[in-house]
Amino acid sequence: MAPGHPSSPDTGKRNPRESSPSNRSPPTQARRWLPTGGVYARDSSARRRRPIPEVWPTRRARGAASRSWWTTTPSSTAASPATRRCSSTPALTAGCPSRSSDPGPPTPAPAASGGPTCPPGSRSPRPRGPRAPRPPPGRTRSSSLAAPPRLGRCVPAKRPADSWGSVRNRLPRLAFALALLAGSAPGPATAAPGIGQFVVRCPYSHTLRDDPIVLPGSPGASHSHDFFGNVTADAYSTYDSMLLGATTCRVPSDTAGYWTPTAYLDGEPIVPPVMRIYYLGHPTARVETIPPGLQMIGGNRDATSPEENPHVRWSCGQTVEVRTPIEPAPYDCAPWAGYRFVDGVVAHIDFPRCWDGVGLTPEHVVYEVNGGCPAGFRHVLPELSERVHFHVMDPTGPDGAVRLTLSSGPYYTMHGDFWNTWQQPRLDQLVRDCIVARVHCGGLFEGAELSWARGVGTGAAEAAAAVAADASGAVVAGWTEGALPGRRSSGGRDALLRRVDQEGGVVWTRRFGTPGSDEAAAVAVDRSGVYVAGTTTGRFPGERRAGGEDVFVRRYSPEGRLLWQLQLGTTAPDRAAAIAVDGGSVWVAGTTWGRFPGERRGGGADAFVARLAAEGALRWVRQLGGPADDRGLALDARDGRAYVAGATDGVLAGEGPVGGTDGFVVALRSAGRVAWVDRVGTPGLDEARGVAAGRRAIYVAGATEGVLAEGAAGGLDGFLRRYLPGGAERWTRQLGTPADDSVSAVDVRGAAVHVAGTTGGAFPGQASAGEVDAFVRRFDTKGVDLWTVQFGTSGPDEALGVAVDAAGAWVAGRTWGAFEGDPTPGDADAFLARLRFV
Repeated sequence: MAPGHPSSPDTGKRNPRESSPSNRSPPTQARRWLPTGGVYARDSSARRRRPIPEVWPTRRARGAASRSWWTTTPSSTAASPATRRCSSTPALTAGCPSRSSDPGPPTPAPAASGGPTCPPGSRSPRPRGPRAPRPPPGRTRSSSLAAPPRLGRCVPAKRPADSWGSVRNRLPRLAFALALLAGSAPGPATAAPGIGQFVVRCPYSHTLRDDPIVLPGSPGASHSHDFFGNVTADAYSTYDSMLLGATTCRVPSDTAGYWTPTAYLDGEPIVPPVMRIYYLGHPTARVETIPPGLQMIGGNRDATSPEENPHVRWSCGQTVEVRTPIEPAPYDCAPWAGYRFVDGVVAHIDFPRCWDGVGLTPEHVVYEVNGGCPAGFRHVLPELSERVHFHVMDPTGPDGAVRLTLSSGPYYTMHGDFWNTWQQPRLDQLVRDCIVARVHCGGLFEGAELSWARGVGTGAAEAAAAVAADASGAVVAGWTEGALPGRRSSGGRDALLRRVDQEGGVVWTRRFGTPGSDEAAAVAVDRSGVYVAGTTTGRFPGERRAGGEDVFVRRYSPEGRLLWQLQLGTTAPDRAAAIAVDGGSVWVAGTTWGRFPGERRGGGADAFVARLAAEGALRWVRQLGGPADDRGLALDARDGRAYVAGATDGVLAGEGPVGGTDGFVVALRSAGRVAWVDRVGTPGLDEARGVAAGRRAIYVAGATEGVLAEGAAGGLDGFLRRYLPGGAERWTRQLGTPADDSVSAVDVRGAAVHVAGTTGGAFPGQASAGEVDAFVRRFDTKGVDLWTVQFGTSGPDEALGVAVDAAGAWVAGRTWGAFEGDPTPGDADAFLARLRFV
């Protein structure tokens, strides 16, 4: 999560109260800098370290603000569509799954009789479905891959005896095929011209004996299903809960649910790594978008033969140039193993597309009849075709029988479910731009673009230190030294908390503080409210001041009503940097120069982690540190564990420094015991500033002067590192330009990891807007760099926090310039930016 970035007292180096914002200068490319206050950077002109300033000197006022992101009218929330159960009417529920419980791995069934599995180069006897999208730029086309299989392997030997007839009957057919195809590779596939389409790739998510469509609210009552896309899909899912869920899909806006029966090979379950979903147009009819909340079922779970399930077929994959046979039954893919796109048998599940325009449950959608929609079902929707990749090359046995079975029965009971919980504006756009426009969009590789960026200016200094997101918008935390319209100042610097809607319109603002100095450094949200942490030099009403600087924690209702507050600290300075909420607990991390009761001070500054109950009661505090300075800069929590990241100048957990300053990450169990520790170090300066806990991995981000991984750009670079929950490092990525670059925050959602930071250069394909720019970069869970968006003003800009939802990313930070169309009135201003996924 995005850490806060207030300045930190550094005992023996700098008085924490000695400087004011008007005595400091903004970052420039010519000067070495780090956005996080209180951290030391190398000075290239001397063998010494110097503190990095927290804020920079004022600039000339630029006049009154025009439109600002705190004055926009809040937007309304649309009602959720109702969901209803699948009808029991046989005529309307062909393909609806059975309501019986899982019978376990069924007995293998023999393959269906029918036409042969054609050798490469021949046309499938029943060509179905669209052609696959073109490979992305930079990838080799399949026509230039390995040589086709030898003709002696063209006819799979493992077929049922009754499929091709006797050997005597088979010889003329084989001779004819050899005469036509000798020495040839599989020929190019053809597709119907003028049909628009797009393709979404969704890796496997989880397996449950749930069916949210057929058996809602009944966990464990269904046969086993493999889920793709929405990671929250289960028996208790609702339309609203699915909209809030993360997704494994390559397109983050696709938060829909897709699921199919669990597959088995010789009784052992198979985990299909990925599903590709084709959204297809129509050759003649006018296609409408898929309505929000619509539930559909493709295939026939109750089929007793392949002929009773004509909307399910099997292949070994396809590309634009090469199409393997599409058959009623799974078959041996070994003859096509020489093509890289062949990863095993693939199930094709085609869905109905004719909607009655009335209901949202499966009985309101039917298949076409004779190429057209029947009476009463005149709304033509995009046709979905789910392609499940099983990574099984040969699903047949020595006798030719199909060994692959399903939790619903034999292979011919394959079916699929789809629940449209897309972020609807994005789906509408894709249907309009690809299907209605008859454009072959192919596989979608999501990018992002800057939708808007707005500053907060009062004539004094402001900062937006952190941001958190939910379905209704975002909450920003920071501080201001000026006067906001209609808000009374409590002292010299006040904490600021603001909720905005999806368009940036202000829903409510809370400015609070004491007669001293107060800063909000971190924010977190859940369904029950908003949590903010920061630092104060005063005393909040009803609280006790412990020392010079104390930590405060506040909880607000979703409507902005204060529910409780807590002030805690030692007799020395204590500063909060991050906050997280998990399972009814509130976690806070930061830095202390004192000693909490019952804890041992390591020396200098120590990192600390505090755990609070949901109602605000302090459960425990743990100090982490050695004899040198150790600073807690970031925190996240998941499944009862907390992960704190920061920087250390000395020994931590028995490990000495690699360089002068190293980054670190510590995992804590629910009772506060250390689970594992890892250092991030090079001979130069290293600092971990962000941490995010995903479902299967922990991500740590920050800045380094050394080389942590291939791709070091020189100077100061950002980095991202992935850990398994047990602490094993999986990969590290270093990112930057020839100028100085750093990462300040990280957020993970589904199969995507986003980092935000600051650059003094220009990333490939991006242009520098001014002296120093903000940026957001997206990685997948394997560390592949997917895209970068760089933005800013003509002055310095720094991103301090990032939060990602299904529609895009929120970025919070500071600017010393003015965004286009939104001038701010003076000094260093807070800003909030919105990136939309496209």
